[in-house]
Amino acid sequence: MRLEVKELWRYPVKSMRGESLTTANVTKGGIAFDRGWAVRDEGARTIRGAKFLGELMQCSARYLSEQPDDGYSVPHAIITFPNGMEINTDDERIHTQLSELVNRHVTLWPLQPASNEDHYRINTLETGDLTSEIRKMFAIKDDEPLDLSQFPPDLVRKLTTFVVPPGTYFDALPINVLTEASIRHLQTLVPGVQLDVRRFRPNVLISDDADTTGLLEETWLGKSVQIGEVDLSIVMRCPRCVMVTREQFELKSEPSIMRSLVRHMGQCISVYGQIEVGGALQVGQSVVVDDTQTRSIQID
Repeated sequence: MRLEVKELWRYPVKSMRGESLTTANVTKGGIAFDRGWAVRDEGARTIRGAKFLGELMQCSARYLSEQPDDGYSVPHAIITFPNGMEINTDDERIHTQLSELVNRHVTLWPLQPASNEDHYRINTLETGDLTSEIRKMFAIKDDEPLDLSQFPPDLVRKLTTFVVPPGTYFDALPINVLTEASIRHLQTLVPGVQLDVRRFRPNVLISDDADTTGLLEETWLGKSVQIGEVDLSIVMRCPRCVMVTREQFELKSEPSIMRSLVRHMGQCISVYGQIEVGGALQVGQSVVVDDTQTRSIQID
């Protein structure tokens, strides 16, 4: 079976629609400048994404250059709002327009140093307690199991204190990989639903034999995956949240996706990885899975 990179994606602003790339530079921190910006709820003093502020998924963002601007850790981007208005991240109006969109006082922040822990800290819970907060984020009903066992314990410890691992705006790890086989598998569970790759927000979409079914990338857990000069360690399955059901552009709200994921797929689709060796990724590159090597992964 031939595997190759079909699509590459980068998301300049956390929880907004990203940009499709033909090439991407990958470092230990993931695709360059992925999730370089995020929205902070100033009332809660906490970073918020579309798990709570679903309107963010009505916006799209793309970078204006590939170089950080003076005084910033990431390049500036242009954000397109649902009404077609475009505002740059260095325009002071951006905070007001985003606040009006989500009906809360929010501000837009570039990535901050990991040492600025208060920026990443969970300062306020929407629901008042952590279990209810997790259930709300993951759209898990009271009669459905809450299973986060796929998260490495040291990552769980971080994510009970911080919204995201400090120094990043990633939900968990720096790169997400999805195969078309997994999308086809989920489609059998929700036959009437439009399953567009944009719902699942991977960095790398991998094409495979069109007859392949099942959760192909889950068979790579603990293994090495080479794409050109890039070497990935596949670390964990990706637990999904309410974002896969959100309305975005021409994709309507589809709660049945989450119900099927929870009931039939352990709430997961796609996998997270760490980058062992960086380099250039390109659409069309072959993907090679090393079945002879199993890696023990330590989360930083």
